Amino acid sequence: MILRILAVFSLLVPFFSAAGELLTWFLQREHWLQFLLVLCCQAVLIPPLVRRGIPLDRWTSLLLLTMLAVLSAGIVRGSVWLQLSAWCFAAATAAGALQHSRRGRLLLVLLVTLPGPPPAWKAATDSFFDNHLLQTAGATGTLLEIWHFRVDRLLVTTHGSIDAGLILDSPLGLSGTFAVVAGLMLYFHRPAVQILLMLPFTAGILYLTQTGCCVLALIDISDGSQWVKPQYWPLLALPLNISLLWSALHLKILLTHGLIPPDRDVSPEMLLNPCNRFWDRFVGGRPAMTAGPIRFWDSEQNRFSPAFRPAGFLKDWLFSRRMFLLPRAAPAIAVLFATPVADLLIDSQHVKLRQQYKAVFAQAETSGDDALQEICLQQLASAPQAEPEWQLKRARFLFEKRDATAGWNEYLRLASLPDQGLADAHLWLAQNALSPNAVQRISEENIVQHLQKAVVAPATRAEAHALLGSIFLQRGDVTIGEQHLRAAADADLKYVDALLLQSLRHAKTVRPDLRTQQRLQQLRHNLQQEPKNSGLRIHLAVLLTAAGNVAEAEDLIQQGRSIEDTQDLQKATADLLVHRANKELSSYFRTGDGSLLAVREALRLSPGNAVAAVLASQLTMEGADLRHDVIEPIAHWKANTDKNSESV
Repeated sequence: MILRILAVFSLLVPFFSAAGELLTWFLQREHWLQFLLVLCCQAVLIPPLVRRGIPLDRWTSLLLLTMLAVLSAGIVRGSVWLQLSAWCFAAATAAGALQHSRRGRLLLVLLVTLPGPPPAWKAATDSFFDNHLLQTAGATGTLLEIWHFRVDRLLVTTHGSIDAGLILDSPLGLSGTFAVVAGLMLYFHRPAVQILLMLPFTAGILYLTQTGCCVLALIDISDGSQWVKPQYWPLLALPLNISLLWSALHLKILLTHGLIPPDRDVSPEMLLNPCNRFWDRFVGGRPAMTAGPIRFWDSEQNRFSPAFRPAGFLKDWLFSRRMFLLPRAAPAIAVLFATPVADLLIDSQHVKLRQQYKAVFAQAETSGDDALQEICLQQLASAPQAEPEWQLKRARFLFEKRDATAGWNEYLRLASLPDQGLADAHLWLAQNALSPNAVQRISEENIVQHLQKAVVAPATRAEAHALLGSIFLQRGDVTIGEQHLRAAADADLKYVDALLLQSLRHAKTVRPDLRTQQRLQQLRHNLQQEPKNSGLRIHLAVLLTAAGNVAEAEDLIQQGRSIEDTQDLQKATADLLVHRANKELSSYFRTGDGSLLAVREALRLSPGNAVAAVLASQLTMEGADLRHDVIEPIAHWKANTDKNSESV
């Protein structure tokens, strides 16, 4: 009586555990049919268990102890997988009236159908199945020119989105169909081998039909209208599933049918071959035809049994197939062979499909279609082994066209990728944080860390070193800052400019090295192409001054003034004059009144030149007469002072 109560209790207790994890799991829509299988097993097992009980033997005791141990662990750890496994052992324990072989088959099938592999393996398997299915469906949609992108299980088009999870997690999906197929074959006492063989057949068929459902859902929404909600597509595919499963059942019979005919009108070699007998008993499901022991090994003579003939088994298996079942099995055979072939063909088109999205993106960019641009960028950036270029383009698009915070977060995600992230993302984060309109303010140390990761890549090395140089110079770390500026100049000649300006700012004499000469020559060539570009002319003159070529700088400015005497060129002339005067005044030996003349001319050309005003004050204190020269500068500074006072 105690054993009977314990067996009934074990069939029911998982559903009433403290947290109710198992019952919650069964109430999820994708597990409804598995729950139905469990209820059917309980309905079949509990009544005879209550009436007759179960025999207490070693096999029953082992199952019961295993069930109690697994159930306890499942409840303590809150593991649905362990609780499901415990229920399977409880069902095998409750089926005490069955033979050991049938109880073992029941346990094996339930363990495969309900809990399946351990959670980590199952999660990886389900993820692979879903990803591959959605990739195939997406590639098929692209071949049909339905432009979309995928976020997890969500398929997004320009006209709307589809939650493919409603198709994949349908009660008529993979787990539910497994439960129905396994339950029916258990009810009809099919061998475990036949049941397990049907499961991959079922998976192949469901892969095809669920892929088709996803493609049809994409087609349905592609024009902006949606005639069928995604969760109803598996229901519409049910007749096709049933017909293909019926065909797979005939394929299973064709493959597993017994070898020995019922009338035993065969040769003794075929009848006594242990391979044939083993096949008929454990695969063909005909134990009555193969009563008695099956011996592969002759222990007395210490060799294989004389009746053991593997080649004969292969011949007997081939000639005993019921070929009249082949037409009925043909649809299942076609699906099982055509599906991997179609997958291979679609996989081979991935490069072509990416090129299509790139072409469509270029067209959308030209036409200004932001919605289609986003679709293409999301698809190209989220594809397996996506090119960094498109990941960065997506981040830039989000920042510029959608939401600045979303763009920042995407750049941050790219910077957090394995192997120190994308260098361009690190550089962008640092540049944005240093800009006046930064999305997020981050500490200077974080900025430095981003830039130190950006200097690794050749494409971002120069600019990252330049920014690091400016940061360290602002800190007052002149030595480290100039080291970074030199590294930036080594990577890109345009950063020689910053190095020269730094030297000019600190009145250092620069020895023109090869890179400085190359940069100056580069700018001279550019100026020859654009002689009227006064900004370029002034910039080159400043760099020549920093490099010690003051005479060439003055000639360059005079040539520009002869072409067009602009105010900017006059100010540049004044700066050069002030530079020469300052140098003369700061030297031990003074050359006549050159500094006085230079300051006078500088004040005339640029009354607002602050350095010229300071030098004029210095010269006045030393006895120079600049009363007439400072009239206009004094008026200029007085006007600026009055303007600033009014603004305050």
